[in-house]
Amino acid sequence: MKEKKLNHELRDITHPYLQLSSVLEFLMSDPEINTLLAKANDNMIGRLGFTDHGRVHSKIVSLNALKLLLTLKDKVEPSIINERDGELEDSLIAVLVGAWLHDIGCSITRKNHEVLGVIKAQSLIKRVLRGVYASDERVAKIKTYIEEGILCHLGTYKSSTVEAGIICIADGTDITRGRARLSYLLGGRDIHDFSAMSIESVSFKKSGKGVVIIVKMDDSAGIFQVEETLVKKLDSTKLKDYFRIKVKIKGEKKQIEY
Repeated sequence: MKEKKLNHELRDITHPYLQLSSVLEFLMSDPEINTLLAKANDNMIGRLGFTDHGRVHSKIVSLNALKLLLTLKDKVEPSIINERDGELEDSLIAVLVGAWLHDIGCSITRKNHEVLGVIKAQSLIKRVLRGVYASDERVAKIKTYIEEGILCHLGTYKSSTVEAGIICIADGTDITRGRARLSYLLGGRDIHDFSAMSIESVSFKKSGKGVVIIVKMDDSAGIFQVEETLVKKLDSTKLKDYFRIKVKIKGEKKQIEY
């Protein structure tokens, strides 16, 4: 049910953009991409006991990345527009593809999966982009933004573009109990599992500064996940001045802000 809802929301947010909608349908239906995302979960959850890094996580990050870019576009110009490599829809395409494929390297191994992901995604990115761009030059240009988004999603490598920064932040927003539940049920008991199981929801609100990320949790155990994942990823980008994080803990009047 959750995945059906995600599919509906993704189709709804991409609907105004013809090429973006076409890219979404390709990503959803491509057998190789779906197989690699399934293997990423086999590895990360089944073998290593980590949280979801597969298709549902990919869709959540993609949806959140598109929401963040569309919310921020009036405050900060996407790099693709600023560098005259395209328009808003091209920036949205780069963010969608990069977010969708960001954990593809986990199909091999967790260590250095962001680097392995760039290598693994080469042919996939070309196939996606050649479906919407006739020029090899356009494909090559947009591809570089997607590659940076995959490489920088952990925050280990600092992002230089708005698009890559958005993907990194969006990845950091998937910290709720829904992502950790399967790992937890299979025996995952590290601090990330316990912390994520405390987080009920993550939502966004437009503000005068840019975006407020609102995190609701059942108890303060969720703060670890916010500080170790979301805050660190946000700080690794050049977009941190456009964001605020508000943490609301159930039963407590005082909010925590970052």
